[in-house]
Amino acid sequence: MFASILNSSLSPECFKLWRFLIGAGHEVRMAGGAVRDFLAGLKPSDIDFASTATPEETIKVLEEHKVQIINPFGGMRHGTVTARIDYKQKFEITTLRTDTDTDGRRATVEFTKDWKLDAYRRDLTINSMYIDIDGNLYDYFNGQEDLIHKRVQFVGDAGKRIREDYLRILRYFRIYGKVASNPERHDQKTINEIIKNASGLQQISGERIWMEWKKILSGSFGSDLTLKMIECQLGSYIGLPQNPNIKGFRSAWNNTVKDNISTLEHPISLLATLLYSEDDVLHLHSRLKMSRIERDLCLFFTNHISKIDPISLSSIQWLYLSNPMKIKTEQVKSYINAYLSAQGLKDLNDEFDKWKPPTFPINRYDLISAKCPKGQLISIITDKLKVIWRYSNYTMGRKELLNEIPNILDVLPSQSLPRKTKKQKGLELELKPVPRSGVHIKGNWGDFDLTSYKSDFDGKSVQTGNRVPLGSISGGGSSFNWNFLCRQLTLEEIHHTRVNYFLGLSICSISNIGHT
Repeated sequence: MFASILNSSLSPECFKLWRFLIGAGHEVRMAGGAVRDFLAGLKPSDIDFASTATPEETIKVLEEHKVQIINPFGGMRHGTVTARIDYKQKFEITTLRTDTDTDGRRATVEFTKDWKLDAYRRDLTINSMYIDIDGNLYDYFNGQEDLIHKRVQFVGDAGKRIREDYLRILRYFRIYGKVASNPERHDQKTINEIIKNASGLQQISGERIWMEWKKILSGSFGSDLTLKMIECQLGSYIGLPQNPNIKGFRSAWNNTVKDNISTLEHPISLLATLLYSEDDVLHLHSRLKMSRIERDLCLFFTNHISKIDPISLSSIQWLYLSNPMKIKTEQVKSYINAYLSAQGLKDLNDEFDKWKPPTFPINRYDLISAKCPKGQLISIITDKLKVIWRYSNYTMGRKELLNEIPNILDVLPSQSLPRKTKKQKGLELELKPVPRSGVHIKGNWGDFDLTSYKSDFDGKSVQTGNRVPLGSISGGGSSFNWNFLCRQLTLEEIHHTRVNYFLGLSICSISNIGHT
């Protein structure tokens, strides 16, 4: 049926593997998303096979033909063997299986020889088709018809399929973006089941959610589908604030060339426009376990560049030079580029790229030589000198700027000046709540997420004198366990508590500092 197209579309390595397994007496078919893409006229990015061979039988065939097996025991429990042919293309071969038990995240499987049972356990009708080496299509649930009409439907009972693995909610939206021609043609019964089962996403790891969501944002209708997800009440389960900034998100999307959305280096650039504050960013990061760069990019957006109004070449030049996050200058540049790209400000982005930034003529050693008070005050003076430098249109030199230091010291509040106090080697940490995830700790080592507090404090009080182990924090290449010596505190009080941790002690004193 599709033999000629199959022969022209698939690699020699693909057919070689296929023939190895068939030659050993096993039935093997191309399966799942590869078939869907193939029938839609797209070149599949990954080729997966389904087979009647057990994992052990598959490995035996591969070893006989000296085929490289990748992590041979990694997927065997679920029936999957990964092979690389001639050290080129990688393929997955999975034994036909049925689910005997599911918990919303993973399934216990039983191997079978029944192709229809294997198809029935799959999520969507358009993902439940197979093609054999002769080009014959095996379609048990009318997936081809749904694909022709650009419909996305679950196999059988949508609610049951979702409850088997709640990540299928996001997979639905991702596949919808791949095959649908209209962002609004959802089956209402399917949407109702998604809303009904939305809370199940709490069971799914943030990494898996973020992996799917990135693909949704980078695909067709990324904006419409994200808004539909919010409409389906998924937001609170995937890390968004209760009332996300939908207006800002729509504006950023409409200003971006939608057809080129996949060219954005960071899909998080668009997602960040749904957030209002640093707390929103930290909560999203805690839920999705984003990379450090993605987290810092969101913080840069919410705390700095989004507050510039109007945005202009001079304002972003100053943002680059002032570097409020005190990060590497190349990182500042990439964050500014990401923001301008997400806002569709191509001309401004091009101008910024052509700009050659001037070098600030003062460094830390200049300030020390000028008898500036050491410590945090040097950073304060540097920032104020940069402001003076900016208003000179970056023309003032080293000597002129150093002459401004006495004027700066004269107007600094007395509390900014260093006091003669007994030195204490230590670290001051401020605890901030991260709803549903844990406590966020902010201090002069950087940021830490402490998630174990929920099991210790949720709904409980801690009595005077008790040492309560909360886990550990890591930073600066070090890690140490810590305890709190607490007076009676409720969970609400802990939300507004400051902790002084002095190195060398095994306990911390906590005192309530009131609501902030």
